[in-house]
Amino acid sequence: MKISMEKKFIKRFTICSLVMALVCIGIVVLFDPFFHYHDAVKPLKHVLEERDYQVAGTLDHFDYNAVILGNSVAENDNNAWYDEAFDVTAIKAVKAAGSNSDLMFYLDRAYETHELDKVFYNIKIDMLKYDTNDNFAGQDYYYLINNNPFDDAEYLLNKDVLLKKIPIMLAYSFVLDYDEGESYSWYRTKEYSVNAVTSRYEPLEYINEARPLDENQDFLDANIKLIVDRVSAHPETEFYIFIPPSSAVWWDNEYREGRVEQNLYQYEQFCDSLLDYDNVHIFAFFADESMTYDLSAYMDSVHFKPDFNKYMVDCMVNGDYLVTKENVKDYSQMTYEFIYKFSNELILEYYPNAVVNAE
Repeated sequence: MKISMEKKFIKRFTICSLVMALVCIGIVVLFDPFFHYHDAVKPLKHVLEERDYQVAGTLDHFDYNAVILGNSVAENDNNAWYDEAFDVTAIKAVKAAGSNSDLMFYLDRAYETHELDKVFYNIKIDMLKYDTNDNFAGQDYYYLINNNPFDDAEYLLNKDVLLKKIPIMLAYSFVLDYDEGESYSWYRTKEYSVNAVTSRYEPLEYINEARPLDENQDFLDANIKLIVDRVSAHPETEFYIFIPPSSAVWWDNEYREGRVEQNLYQYEQFCDSLLDYDNVHIFAFFADESMTYDLSAYMDSVHFKPDFNKYMVDCMVNGDYLVTKENVKDYSQMTYEFIYKFSNELILEYYPNAVVNAE
């Protein structure tokens, strides 16, 4: 009798556990806050607060014909700015500290399921010297991008997804104000001020000689090839490639490390290769002295207010800061001159004891 009761208990417990697991799986699949299986079920909103866990799913399942690529400086873009300015439906494919190869991975994923009218690529000037290896394998969200259904249990039976992510999705959809265009934005929680920048930066106590221009040539060539391959393979897509500003203190560090000329050389090589294609438009916002010098618009040496993001969209529509074969070097010269001036004169306003080149 005792054995029979134990068997009944085990049987009932097993059945109840399976039923509970199936209910949990069903709820996750229905709401799908990471959009791993489908687009949002109406009237739920596209609540995009978990960048690395959601980008792949949105690329697979959302309705769009334009992609905004970039690392953390692109996250404060509002998709609606691009929609209105360029008459597209755009979504973000962004990765904090993302390399060029990471972002090309996302671009390739978009092309697997969608035809793209436009690609907007916010590429920092120093990304051209990063390694081109895959940086996704080993990440804790890899099960969401590897197209392997057998490890989806990490998502389907995840208590945080069930008890945190889905309630947040419901709250933003029905209770709280939420702007779907501000996907992955983080600017509201940051301080933008001169003090926020200068407190995070201390000038080096030396100024190095200029480093060899071709020091990173292999990585540069590989990164350029990654983009050229996509541009040439998709002549139907217009590529708006824009290099955002970094603050004067970021450039000051590059100057003291002897890398200003190297960065500008990489930019010139990049432009010379890509401007051969009619479907490419390059914009050099790093050469905008007013944005570079305005330390009050930054939270550190590279991350700026969304005002700059919006300004760059407006400029691209108007054709401002457009790079051509004829003016490639003009932007380099302009940038070098105002960075030299900052690092040897204006920096003393913020760091009175900074080492400068005395002339």
